[in-house]
Amino acid sequence: ALDGERPFADDSVEVLLESVEGKPRGGRKIDAGLRQVLRRGLALRPEDRHESLEVVLAAITALRERPGRRRRAVTMTVLGSVTVASLIYAFSGEPKPVESCEPAERLAALRDDDAWPAFDEAMAGRAEVVRRGLVRDAELACSRKDDARMQQVSGLHDRLVAVMRTGAENDHRAELLGEIARARGDRPLQLLSPATAEYIDSVVTPIETQWELEEWEVALDRGLDEVAETAIDRSELLLRRGRVRALRGDYDEAMADFRSARDVAMAQNDADRVIQAYLALAKLSIIRLGDFEFGKEWLDTIDPLLTGRGESWLSVRRTEALEIEAFLERNLEHPELALLRQLRAVSRRCWHLYRGESGRNELATSLVSLGNIYMDLEDYARSRLALEQARQLVQDDHEVTHAYALLLYVSDADEKEIRPLLEELLRAPDHDLHLITQALLLSLDADAENLEATRVGAERLEAMLDDASQPRTKQQEEEARELLRQARELLAQPDSPPDSNSPSIPTPTPTPTP
Repeated sequence: ALDGERPFADDSVEVLLESVEGKPRGGRKIDAGLRQVLRRGLALRPEDRHESLEVVLAAITALRERPGRRRRAVTMTVLGSVTVASLIYAFSGEPKPVESCEPAERLAALRDDDAWPAFDEAMAGRAEVVRRGLVRDAELACSRKDDARMQQVSGLHDRLVAVMRTGAENDHRAELLGEIARARGDRPLQLLSPATAEYIDSVVTPIETQWELEEWEVALDRGLDEVAETAIDRSELLLRRGRVRALRGDYDEAMADFRSARDVAMAQNDADRVIQAYLALAKLSIIRLGDFEFGKEWLDTIDPLLTGRGESWLSVRRTEALEIEAFLERNLEHPELALLRQLRAVSRRCWHLYRGESGRNELATSLVSLGNIYMDLEDYARSRLALEQARQLVQDDHEVTHAYALLLYVSDADEKEIRPLLEELLRAPDHDLHLITQALLLSLDADAENLEATRVGAERLEAMLDDASQPRTKQQEEEARELLRQARELLAQPDSPPDSNSPSIPTPTPTPTP
């Protein structure tokens, strides 16, 4: 009667009984609240119905009064939203026009700089997007008299100028522009002194752009000795120097720098630099030093700090922590768990790249880690796919090249395809892969039963192992010495090539990914 539909349209007795015993149907045209009241009143089981007719009438009366209340609630919500929006606008809203903003004017003048035409059409478009974003940041900082943000924008301006004037290839320029774009989204750290900020922008950043590690470290040494004026200055410079030392393979010195940077930042309540230091300590301990127990302690400290700072679950720093966790699980012989975490990390890196929060190098590094895990699982097809994608993202990256060469080796590729990659790595300076690259080359020569090349390779590997300045992890040293021992046994029988009972040369472990 209410809905205009016959409740039991079928003549079948079975259908009729099923309908009587089932829940009431229909009522789509009735108000949702009234439909709920009626359905409860028509419930099949008595215990599910209303307690009395008075309860039914009270429910219907409440429904009749509800539209007025709903309209008032909506009105109050709208008014409340308008009021809150007005307050936000009044106290922290759109920036008020300012007569003069020197950082914005400097950024605006970049288009007229003689170096701007050095960008080709593609790079000029990217640089213009970055420049406009920095202009907006500068104007906002000036209007709010935000000294920390103004210092950040000034530093990014100088980095943009350095990118303009560098003679780097387009891929490297694109990566540098991406780093500037990502830095725009970072919250400003505690202020550096003007002298240190100027020194970093004018001296350190140009050297960093050219990736001259030795000069980079010397500049940071000078900054710590002669320029730094505050504890915050020292914390920032120590973090930067620790990174350079880690890249050069000076792991103990890098660890000391990161610890000192953390201690100074904690004393100054500089939470963001504390988080940076803990991430660096965890990465160095787990990935480079192989100290998993100690590194796990650093790693466990990071999550509460990120949560306390209100860090998004998709933030770049959480992704970095996830990648370190994946590496740890892989080395604890939990490859399935490592794979799960690394797949999540790769998908997040793709998202960061899309949003401009992370660059091609970071995604390539994450893909190398994924390829290494697939290699452990002997899924060479997926490993090759991941590493080939990494090679497309970055050119001439040492980590990517070594991982790809190792994949070719374990998947029994042609020696002629592997050897040029390894020899290229051995010739390249400023990386910490020389020892494990020489170990892999020795394995290749021994497998080919090239005794003369094996003898030369063994001598080179032994010299590297005896050189205390040659960077290596504990695991890499153990594997290299075992490989060297077996190569010596092989060379002791030059007239009888090894048979199935002869010592076999072990396959080196995939390189750790930073």
